[in-house]
Amino acid sequence: MTRLKSQKPPLVAVAEEETAENLDSEQQQHALVLPSFWVSSDPVLSIYRMVCVSYSPCPQKSNVQKP
Repeated sequence: MTRLKSQKPPLVAVAEEETAENLDSEQQQHALVLPSFWVSSDPVLSIYRMVCVSYSPCPQKSNVQKP
């Protein structure tokens, strides 16, 4: 799991470009959120990342935005 933190931003940029072309707007919006915080050192995002990894597949957009 620690390998994910060492990923370089250029790899993320490439992944974001591909998802932008291959997914519809709703899936795309959710997909672009993952790579951006996957390499972030923010404590809150780190916790969410751990939860996301623990529960596979990752929570869908509807679960992220709880009412």
